[in-house]
Amino acid sequence: MWPAAITAGFVTLAIPLQLSNEWLTIGWALEGAALLWLFRRLDHAGLKWLAATLFAAVAVRLLVNPYVLGYYPRGDWRIVNWIAYTYLVPAAALIAGYVALAAVEVERLRPI
Repeated sequence: MWPAAITAGFVTLAIPLQLSNEWLTIGWALEGAALLWLFRRLDHAGLKWLAATLFAAVAVRLLVNPYVLGYYPRGDWRIVNWIAYTYLVPAAALIAGYVALAAVEVERLRPI
């Protein structure tokens, strides 16, 4: 199970590394979504909690960091730029993770 999670980590970091802007944030968000899709197949609570930790780290990096808007100069296009990419890819990954988790979470609910 953990080798599959590590493989997902390497695969999800490969694409953002090619783009080089905010690759760590994007990689964490994509890995969180990949781990939740892996959780659909392998019922291991560690996958779900690791994905939640990754999504929390992404949220802190994007919402609490006051310098995130000043990392890169603004381009000519006001909508399509690195800032939109930095926020929209993690948002899409979070939605994909929600879709993956919503389908199986209720039936796998365990008592505390």
